[in-house]
Parts: sequence; structure tokens; C-alpha cells
Amino acid sequence: MANEKVIEIAKKYVGVTEYPPNSNNVVFNTKFYGREVSGANYPWCCAFVWYIHNEACVDIKKTASCAELGTWFKNNGKFKTSAPKVGDIVFFKFSGSSRWTNHVGIVVEVGNGYIKTIEGNTSSDEKGSQSNGGIVAERKRKLNSTIVGFGYFEPIENTPSTIYPTIKIGSRGASVKTLQTLLNSNGANLTVD
Repeated sequence: MANEKVIEIAKKYVGVTEYPPNSNNVVFNTKFYGREVSGANYPWCCAFVWYIHNEACVDIKKTASCAELGTWFKNNGKFKTSAPKVGDIVFFKFSGSSRWTNHVGIVVEVGNGYIKTIEGNTSSDEKGSQSNGGIVAERKRKLNSTIVGFGYFEPIENTPSTIYPTIKIGSRGASVKTLQTLLNSNGANLTVD
């Protein structure tokens, strides 16, 4: 299932930090922008979420803006304010921002009154910056007013047409990325795009 693949990939990056500290120079931004970037204009929590979904061949809007990503989910009828599920994208609003959301993460566990997340560009605990901390960290977050909602994906049916869709010249989307990734794992040298 796509959610399991997203979480599996995200867990591999827990502990990755930007270098040098406070630079926003990190692999997720390099992949997102197609070149190395650094500076205050390049926060990367949203680039991290895009990168993980891209690696898992899950189509998601390519944006570095949490508000734009949240709006994309809303416009597609895939946004909710309660009942989080594993694999959802969680949207936060921490103080100090005029935007309706200023941080995102991936839900990896749902508990009684809390969620566990994997977030890019956060701190490893509550003492550091919650939305610009420079590390990929697994966090335990209370279900409270800092969470503004959840973007979600429809479950994929296990039918032959969704497992093995027909791909031809000119095809686009997650299925093409999956095929390119599988071909690369078997010795091809393709750009996964």
C-alpha cells in the first residue's frame, strides 16, 4: 500500500540535518529545486513531504509552501480537521506566522489524544523550533489547536488495473514513476520523472 511505502521511506531519513546548521541546505531542497540552495528563503518541511511522496511514486503537489499544499488538498476534497489516519499529511499552525498553516509532517501512528509524525525541518524536541529546526525527526504531537487539519489520499483498490495499469508512450503519473523506479532497480539508468 502507498502509505506503508511513504512511511518506510520517511523513516530512513529520520536524523538527517541541514548542513551547515541554520542554512536550509539539505538533500530534500536540492532534489526539489534541482540544485543546492541555502538561506532563509528555502524552508524545507514541505519539500521533505514532497520528496518522500515522490520517492514512493505517490502524486502530490510540488510546492514548498505549506499553505499551498493544504489548499491543494482542500481544492481536491481531500482535507479533514479530525480523525487522522496513518499516512495522512498533518498541517500545523505555530505562533509567529500569518499563514493559516506553517508546517507539515507525515502521520505514522495515531493514539489516544496524540499522533506520531515524521517531520522535516523541525527540532527533535519541544524546546527547539517546531517549524524550522533543521532536522528530520519523529515527533509525538498532542491533538490540539496547533493542528489545523489533515490532507489524505484515497485508498488504492487492489485490482489488476490499479496494480498493473497499461503504460504507453506519453503516459504520466505515479504509475510511470513506479515503472521507472522498478526498471532502475533492475539495472536501467532512467530519470524518475
